[in-house]
Amino acid sequence: MARRLPKGPKISKETMEYLDPSEVSRGLERRAATERPLGLLVAEARRRGYAPGTKVEHFIGFRRAFRAAEDIQPPKGSTEAPIRELSIELSAQSFISTKKGSRDHAGIVVVTLQAGSNSKRDEMFIEVPGGNFAQAREFVVRNDAVVRARSWTTRYVKCMYDVGCYTAVKECMEEFGLSAKFVQCILEYMYACYIMDPICKLCASCNCAWWCRWAVGCCK
Repeated sequence: MARRLPKGPKISKETMEYLDPSEVSRGLERRAATERPLGLLVAEARRRGYAPGTKVEHFIGFRRAFRAAEDIQPPKGSTEAPIRELSIELSAQSFISTKKGSRDHAGIVVVTLQAGSNSKRDEMFIEVPGGNFAQAREFVVRNDAVVRARSWTTRYVKCMYDVGCYTAVKECMEEFGLSAKFVQCILEYMYACYIMDPICKLCASCNCAWWCRWAVGCCK
């Protein structure tokens, strides 16, 4: 099972807020201009024959917050402080293939997790040849260079597969790529998959860390 919710404290409060596309656009544009890793990923997307999408539908983002009913304790032997709240933000922008007749999709995805003094940010360029997410190519920046990775996308796909939503991802990705219409397609396909889509994305970023898995599960 790719996504496993550990036994532990109940979630006493959970909020979900979809971001205005203009806010997502401005945020990603600012980061790409001022933060080298994201700038390198945008340059890689262009080098591979993609242009940044500029329509409202090409941007999607959300904030999600969780509060536990009691403190979440760090692993035994750790000097880290307990936490009770987790906040997460995801921003994504579709990139459009400039190749005539191409069904390739691509996008930039940024996920930020914060819980007390613990934080993590995933920044990646994802290329989906022919709209087939099973063949997705993920690129990240390490040591100031763009390199191939198979981590976030692998965990996300496995998570959606294990909750019975892989077909929804496959068909919606082929049609709409990494756009807001993808989310709408998931909703129309099956409401349960619409609920699980953001959870699986967050689970993929958490990567089973103690300070976030209590809220979004453990994906391996």
